[in-house]
Amino acid sequence: MKKGAIILAVYMAMLGCVCPSYASKNIISFFPEEEINVLKLNSTLAKAHYLAGMRYEALGDMEKALLEYEEAFEKDPSNFNVLLRLGNAQYRLKKFAEAQKTFEIASEAFPEFYLGHIMLATIYYAQGKVSDSERTYKKAISSNPGELAAYVGLGSLYIQEKRIADAIEIHKKALRFFPEDATLYFKIGLLYSKEKKLNKAIEYLLKSCELDPEWLQAKLALAVAYEINEQYEDAIRIYKEAILINPSDVNIYRRLAELSDFKNNLADAEKYYSVLVYLDPANLRNYISLGSIYLQENKLQDALSIVQKGREKNFEVPELFLLLGLIYFKMGETDQSIDAYLRAIELGGDRSSVYFHLGAAYEQAGWYEKAVETFKYVIENDPENANAMNYLGYMYAEHGENLEEAVRLIKKAIDKDPENGAFIDSLGWVYYKQGRLLEATRLLKKAAKIVGDDPVVIEHLGDVYYKRGMKELAIKHWKRSLELDPARDELKDKLEEVND
Repeated sequence: MKKGAIILAVYMAMLGCVCPSYASKNIISFFPEEEINVLKLNSTLAKAHYLAGMRYEALGDMEKALLEYEEAFEKDPSNFNVLLRLGNAQYRLKKFAEAQKTFEIASEAFPEFYLGHIMLATIYYAQGKVSDSERTYKKAISSNPGELAAYVGLGSLYIQEKRIADAIEIHKKALRFFPEDATLYFKIGLLYSKEKKLNKAIEYLLKSCELDPEWLQAKLALAVAYEINEQYEDAIRIYKEAILINPSDVNIYRRLAELSDFKNNLADAEKYYSVLVYLDPANLRNYISLGSIYLQENKLQDALSIVQKGREKNFEVPELFLLLGLIYFKMGETDQSIDAYLRAIELGGDRSSVYFHLGAAYEQAGWYEKAVETFKYVIENDPENANAMNYLGYMYAEHGENLEEAVRLIKKAIDKDPENGAFIDSLGWVYYKQGRLLEATRLLKKAAKIVGDDPVVIEHLGDVYYKRGMKELAIKHWKRSLELDPARDELKDKLEEVND
């Protein structure tokens, strides 16, 4: 048999491991059953049984195909095509021991044809004979180092056996013969990712994308590697390239939206979440995310509108009403905010989170006792909630009551988050109310250093300085606070009173 014909037959057999080959599909029309039966009348012909096997294989009846290949092998045990078809049928029927024996015969009879070695290696591995499989793959590589399949097969074995370093090395060896193969670079990149060697992973994934710029999977793998490596701008850039390849991929838009939000690029986050609402209108998460972005941008009417669109989709869920409550709260519509929070609670929302915001709304509405009761409930049910402890402690300070309890609560909050400027400001403010002015000054200066130009913290410092008799320093801080937040009428009154 000519070498080309044998190689073609091997490729046909390899394809047969997955689906009937082109030749098998056409055997039905090329050789009708009646013609094959006539050939069978001559019992010495292996060809008739071989063709019959191919016909049954094309029809999806592998059991009958196997019987025919066995007959063909009995009549012509040295026929390479018959050996490959027989071994393939045995493998597909999970008769691994028989398939092993068949391919061992084929490999011994035709040692130069590496695909036979690959099939034998596959069968060894299916039976758990890892060392035999590895040895056979290596034999295939040594017999024909310029063919890719054996490298890939051995690499897959190493991956299955969690020998990642060996898998990387065998794929790198393949690169010597296939330096322009994007898939090899892609696989090496993924393997380096498994090893958490992200810089190396990025190097190989970049090369894969360079060789095949339109390969979406490689782009996404590279973007994810950049994300894990905290190279967020690079990740965003690659996701943008990926979306040009598949403009309707909601998952890519979601990554772009979430990364933009994380980087505080609210304009881009708004743009991508708006696309998600359009592409995936049945997903509640898109409405909540876009509404949250509008809230951060202070686009309160837009936020209200997107929540309403969500409700029109019958999304009666606590998360949507929590967001609605936050929007109304920021709009100054306290009663509507409270109603939204109560509805979120009715729907079974996260009690700690919703009750926290409900307490804040009660406090803004002037319902002090209800606010205290609500924050106590939050702390009782969530003893680690530092924000609730700080809020209640600060409320006590503002009302000049329970100051020792306020100190205890805020100190506990600071223990959980020692560098939280808002918490430190609250403790300084309680000390101010207690007349502990030096301690208050120290803490408020520390808070100002942490939070920067916060008008409330700077006003508090001014109040402390004023009470300590440092009038000029107090006025300086009050003026600075007013520059930062010109709408604070009470502070304007305070300055006028001091200057009179």
